[in-house]
Amino acid sequence: LAVAGGALVPRFDKSGQTDILPDGRRQIEALAASLAGKGKRIERLSIIGFTDRLGSDSYNQALSLSRANTVRELLVQYGIERSVIRAAGAGESQPVATCPGEQKTPALVTCLQPNRRVEIEVYSER
Repeated sequence: LAVAGGALVPRFDKSGQTDILPDGRRQIEALAASLAGKGKRIERLSIIGFTDRLGSDSYNQALSLSRANTVRELLVQYGIERSVIRAAGAGESQPVATCPGEQKTPALVTCLQPNRRVEIEVYSER
């Protein structure tokens, strides 16, 4: 998670606020504080959720959107204006980690963790 890309990793098969890993929550808080502290007007904030390849395409699409919406709600709680935030789900597209195996094993779930993420891009006036 960063102003230009980066990642926030939620727990496997989860999308709620309590499912965000502690480091991810700190990153969201820091981003919100940074945006509030700069005094710049945010034109648009884009949040895109992703999943790993485990699960059906339709399930992963819904889960990725739910992850993006969860991050949107947290940012709103931290004072970011809802009207500038766009949330979308990209399912299992754009993986960042490639892992062998098809059976859902603990090792495969761990290997695929980088693919379970939320990316945020912030566009503001200069």
